[in-house]
Amino acid sequence: EKGQTPLHKAIKAGQADMVQALLDNAASLTTLCTYKTVQIHALEYAVIRGEKECVDVIFRKAGKEVGSLLKSSTWGSLLHAAIHFQQNGMLEHLLNNYSREMHNYLERRDSKGRTPFAYAVYVANLEALFLLKLRAVN
Repeated sequence: EKGQTPLHKAIKAGQADMVQALLDNAASLTTLCTYKTVQIHALEYAVIRGEKECVDVIFRKAGKEVGSLLKSSTWGSLLHAAIHFQQNGMLEHLLNNYSREMHNYLERRDSKGRTPFAYAVYVANLEALFLLKLRAVN
């Protein structure tokens, strides 16, 4: 991937301790790298790679600023991104561990007007549909 920072590389390697060390030393959570054909920040990268421990580190470090990282210009939200990449374990992790933060994104629409539930239908991700339906999402 183009433009990967040390933070992106640590996420790719699943090294949550290194992610923590980099963030403790002022690594930027908003720096973008190119993944395939899209620009993504570190939290999106951790989500689409299924790196739960890295996601947890980023959520803890970002604190109240995490809200600005939950939107995705490419997919609509982190939930859409997890669904797109069939990261159902990550989707469940986000819904279970960050329900307060994810609440406003359960009905958020992507650029084509699809909620995460509708997007899961679109990409035929049945497990994601089940996880979202458990939360009474439409």
